Amino acid sequence: MGFACSENLLYVFVYTEPGIAAEIYTLLVRCMLPVHPLAAALQSIGVCRRDLERDSSTQVGRILFPAWLLHGLFDFTLMSYTVVTQVLEKQNSSAADDETAAEGGTGDDDSVDLIEESESSIVILCVFFSIPLLGLVYYFKEAWEQRKRLKELDSRNEHIGVLVS
Repeated sequence: MGFACSENLLYVFVYTEPGIAAEIYTLLVRCMLPVHPLAAALQSIGVCRRDLERDSSTQVGRILFPAWLLHGLFDFTLMSYTVVTQVLEKQNSSAADDETAAEGGTGDDDSVDLIEESESSIVILCVFFSIPLLGLVYYFKEAWEQRKRLKELDSRNEHIGVLVS
């Protein structure tokens, strides 16, 4: 958890666009969506499969890949938020400038820009929330299957113990 905390601070103060609003937003998103504990839980399923179930096909790459993919996708969407909002702002401002020049007006219609920015923010937030949600669904699916395999393994061991004694 110490590494997760230091990584969150690094994202907030180094990789996020300077400004209190962007920094708080980044920190809130990273705190509301516990990707690090979820990644650790995904790794624990692989380790248990390798060590407790004695599955020799489960090696380090197979253990780390789901957590790596989840963490990487989440970080990618979080870091791309700034770029996406900058691109949308440039598109909106150039479209508004073109419209203002065509109409000969002053371009004081900021309410349309606010609506478009809030719609894009909602889409980006949905992506932020969907990645950990998909990771959580995958975790529960894998944990349920593992629980089932471990019960079967226990019942076989109990059956063998009865036959031996």
